[in-house]
Amino acid sequence: MIPPKKRGWDFEAAFPVVSRDISPEGLSLIHAAELPCERVLIGLEEADALNFIECHVQHCTFLGYGFYQIGLHADKVVPIEFEHCLVLQQQMARFQPQQQSAEAVT
Repeated sequence: MIPPKKRGWDFEAAFPVVSRDISPEGLSLIHAAELPCERVLIGLEEADALNFIECHVQHCTFLGYGFYQIGLHADKVVPIEFEHCLVLQQQMARFQPQQQSAEAVT
């Protein structure tokens, strides 16, 4: 999920979310924080492509235990420049778990 900034999208502030449901009417996501914005850009990763959809937030409902269900309405598909994809790739790498050797764990 990519939040907006004054002009465009803040790819350096992107973060992963878990999709609960995707349909023609919209998307449902689970996240560990409320959304501070009214619109977001969602990147949908497919086997050979990455598509971006601009959405507006319909609701952000507290589920308990620190999780929120976020309902989004998809407004339009947005083309993204290659340089933004590189920034997004670097940002998402920060969320990848670091593998540790067996010696480091014990």
